[in-house]
Amino acid sequence: MRKDIIKKAIDDAVNNGVVSGISAAMIAKDETDFYIVGKAGVIKPYDTRPLNVDSIYDMASCTKVICTTTRVFELIEEGKLDLEDSVAKYLPDFRFPEVKIKNLLLHNAGFPSDLENKETLTKDNIVKRLYAVDLIHKPGEVMAYSDIGFIMLGFVIEAIDHKDLATIYKEKVLEPLGMDHSSLVTATGDDVVPTELSKERGLIVGVAHDRKGYLLGKDCASAGLFSSIADVSRFVRSYLYDENSLLSKETKELMVNTDIMARSYGWDKKYHAKTLYHTGFTGTSILMDFAKHEGLVMLTNRVHPTREDHGFLAWRNDLNDKILED
Repeated sequence: MRKDIIKKAIDDAVNNGVVSGISAAMIAKDETDFYIVGKAGVIKPYDTRPLNVDSIYDMASCTKVICTTTRVFELIEEGKLDLEDSVAKYLPDFRFPEVKIKNLLLHNAGFPSDLENKETLTKDNIVKRLYAVDLIHKPGEVMAYSDIGFIMLGFVIEAIDHKDLATIYKEKVLEPLGMDHSSLVTATGDDVVPTELSKERGLIVGVAHDRKGYLLGKDCASAGLFSSIADVSRFVRSYLYDENSLLSKETKELMVNTDIMARSYGWDKKYHAKTLYHTGFTGTSILMDFAKHEGLVMLTNRVHPTREDHGFLAWRNDLNDKILED
């Protein structure tokens, strides 16, 4: 991995105001090299707080792979769940018996990408609204990235484990991996990095930026994880090098070798065959290259103070391309 290219790109992005700061981890078998530049934000008091290895970010949709996908495959290895199982086997109110667990993981269950009229969602109606969503495609025919399917996966996990997701993920994923600076639902302390300055919610910090994650709280499988660059690196090392791994080598080989409509189970396969990739709306990303046995974690709060993109998404895509071409 060309660390010089990565570090220069990070310096340029922060110096040019693309984002206020970046926490990166360049991961190889023999070491994890952290490169942390900039401030926690642009609004006081965050504009004077330098980022550090324990800065806590809203991981947004990276929750799907760190927590939800990991726990699903733990349950499969425990013999309590199967990729071919109907979702309705576990959720009596689920109206589509033809939809299987694998369809939710692959984002090809047939759900729309998101709920309509999200501004009308409340803590009292969101679950009912989720179960009322109709399929717009036949299962297995179209890949459409969907929070709805992953939220349903969370409900399946809760039905099997008989606890809320926040407790399950803490006990089954975060604590076993030594992710001691990670939490679900909320995060506290001076190291928490702010996200959007919202008209409705004010400056969002320490609670999920994602509206569905905010409303579902401890029961959301698609967003709501807070974590640090050091903790996410532990997760990546467990995948790449079997360090304190929660999953078998066979399971990880299945993930790496599955490519169905440019998706694997939980993961994005937009890059070459031996990569797993995922992003979060807030500006987080995890890239694992199993051919080179290297990883890159990039954490930012690119939605701070607004979600207007100042070139970060194109910058990240270009950097990923350069790294994988090397």
